Amino acid sequence: MMEKKKLTAVKKLRDGYGNIFGFHIDGRYWASASAGLLYIWDEFSVNKSYEIPGYERGNIVFTKNGLIRIGLFELDYRNGEKKYHHHIVENFALQLGRHAPAHFSQYSIREVLNFDDEDMLVAAIAYQPSKLLGAKNNFSGPTNRLMVFKRSSGELLHVLAENYERISYANLISSANILCYTFDDDRCISLPLLNSGITKVRNELGQFVPFAKHGNNIISGSYNNNIIQFREAVSLKLTGQLSFKFEEVNAICYNEQHALNFVACNSNLLQCWNINNEINDTLQLSGTIEGVGTGKQNFCMAAVAGQENIIEVFSIN
Repeated sequence: MMEKKKLTAVKKLRDGYGNIFGFHIDGRYWASASAGLLYIWDEFSVNKSYEIPGYERGNIVFTKNGLIRIGLFELDYRNGEKKYHHHIVENFALQLGRHAPAHFSQYSIREVLNFDDEDMLVAAIAYQPSKLLGAKNNFSGPTNRLMVFKRSSGELLHVLAENYERISYANLISSANILCYTFDDDRCISLPLLNSGITKVRNELGQFVPFAKHGNNIISGSYNNNIIQFREAVSLKLTGQLSFKFEEVNAICYNEQHALNFVACNSNLLQCWNINNEINDTLQLSGTIEGVGTGKQNFCMAAVAGQENIIEVFSIN
């Protein structure tokens, strides 16, 4: 049996609320984001804040060369420079059939998956009807598209999926050049990001929502919204699961340094589990946990929504 770790409350951060987290490799800098806003933290103080128009959800990446990638934006948090990759938006309506006309402006971004070492991103987009009164609707293209772009040039590399039924693509996670995502909320699909020598096989699993990456080729997620499972990204084959049935699984993150899983469940419980599927600690928080995150250091962040929205910081001892 492994030595049990404890969660100890360290800080309650009332500024810079966000329910999506990203971490610099050195652990000092990190970021929190919510729709349209990004906060850069220097330890437990907000260093800078940015408006991120059009951002709804998607990962936050600190690159090795000092940039932050979020949505279609790149930010240099050292000098405050912000760049928007508008050339990618202009290619949202490429590779449509002759009988499926659409204009790129008729699509909105729902989620973006960014990378550090790869010059590409994955965008899930959806048809957005015009808000102008009396506007004519000449749209007959796919309502939802999942697309891979070259970040630097905006070149469309691949249309991974599209549909005409207003069914969304979400929960984008990449592991070992495989993309995992949900279709229609809880149908998990895995397939190669690009034609890169991997056998082009599309795997599908119902009632599974991917949450986090666990090293190479392993992802974690919730099955039937009440069981946490670990699966191979390529095949979606089950490799293990936590020996506990939850009322509801809200979020999962993985601390690689300590080999610990942090689980937000049953609305307001934060739990810590080790890799032997043994529970270490459980804390009941004051509101609904909307997201969790952890970096290289021994901290876990929880975005807690209640009478006031706060980020609670816990140390791992």
